[in-house]
Amino acid sequence: MSISESNVIDFIGTDRNENKVLLSISDHLGWTEAEEYDHLLLLQEKLNTYIEFVESGQIYETYPDATDKKIEIVLYSKFEISPIVREFLIRAEGFLRELGITLNQITKSD
Repeated sequence: MSISESNVIDFIGTDRNENKVLLSISDHLGWTEAEEYDHLLLLQEKLNTYIEFVESGQIYETYPDATDKKIEIVLYSKFEISPIVREFLIRAEGFLRELGITLNQITKSD
């Protein structure tokens, strides 16, 4: 599973220490200028899928351990994100915060 599969939740798990559920997005694609626009659209679609998963309550049906826990979306990027993408994530973070969801981005290069 990865960012390329926009209608799929990549990974879900529980951080018991912080009483939260982590919904992870696995992003293996690059952020070159030529790729940026299409990649950004994929990211937006993926985030929309995650938002719908939470807002519809499907998260609690699929993963009952999520009940009464904070929800965090974690974007694991293989490549460093560009300034445009960073700005998008800042705006997305504000929107998600209003829904009670936090967003975290982590770059993991080989």
